[in-house]
Amino acid sequence: MLRFGAQLDVLGNYEPLIHPSTIADVVHAHPRQNFNNVFADTLIQEANTKRYCTGVRLLKPGQIDTIRKNPVMRAYDGW
Repeated sequence: MLRFGAQLDVLGNYEPLIHPSTIADVVHAHPRQNFNNVFADTLIQEANTKRYCTGVRLLKPGQIDTIRKNPVMRAYDGW
């Protein structure tokens, strides 16, 4: 469950499995506060500080843009 939720939250995966009103209700109760951009910035900072951290694997070309432009959460992330 945690992995499923994290992938929806960060990358927008599994969107068809969650009703849009459920996403809206959760985000209303727990505002994102620009989460995807903050998360992407934190990954970059972590990778620059710790060369062998797990976040380095997420820095493949285009991956940070995918996180920042999460199509499911874009409307809630200040886009």
